[in-house]
Amino acid sequence: MTDAERMIAYEALVDAWSGGHEERRAKTEQFIEVCLRDGWPVCAYCGLDLVYYDSLFNLDHLDPRLKGTPGDGVDNLVAACRDCNGLKRTLVPDALPGATRQQLLEAARTLVREKRAARTLRSRYDLLRALLEGNE
Repeated sequence: MTDAERMIAYEALVDAWSGGHEERRAKTEQFIEVCLRDGWPVCAYCGLDLVYYDSLFNLDHLDPRLKGTPGDGVDNLVAACRDCNGLKRTLVPDALPGATRQQLLEAARTLVREKRAARTLRSRYDLLRALLEGNE
């Protein structure tokens, strides 16, 4: 594929994914850059294939302290599903000063796994049952 063909394909993908909405264009371009870097759009934390769930994708700041700073580029972004992005929230890797991107990513994955495990220790059914039994 020539550079010109690649640019045409890139623009077509941006237009298709952003739905022609100019306000979504910048985020869509960032998402595509993250996908090109990582090889395929999957959640960095749980591995969910975001191509099939594109309405669930978010761009997550690996280090939220850099959000809005000059260091806030594509290198600080990962593709994430909404659930994992919500579980990670604003994890600040204070315990990892000078950590590499890979170390930050592993720390975030561990946090998300731990939060997901804690959330699922008791199912909603169990919690509802306990509440209802308490009202008897």
